[in-house]
Amino acid sequence: MSANVLALLGATITGLCLFWLALFDPKRIRVSRRRNIRSMSTGARRCYAMLAFSPGMLFAAFGFWVAFLIWLGFSCIAGWLLAMTFATIPSELTDD
Repeated sequence: MSANVLALLGATITGLCLFWLALFDPKRIRVSRRRNIRSMSTGARRCYAMLAFSPGMLFAAFGFWVAFLIWLGFSCIAGWLLAMTFATIPSELTDD
């Protein structure tokens, strides 16, 4: 398998895990005051975090450095974009 295919597969797994973690982030849910959304348990969040980092650790362990660097770049960009997307402040909390 080529490094590009491996990196794409790892980036997809990491992106989905990061999205799922951001969607059910307990602090974001608490600040937005949405009572109909339940946050994940601590154990579930840790499992998703380990799953998100596992492609990169496997790439590094087996020496797929090109795939590791592509995965690392994607993970940084995806995490930043998710943080920017989900960082909405409810209007009742702002001092307009």
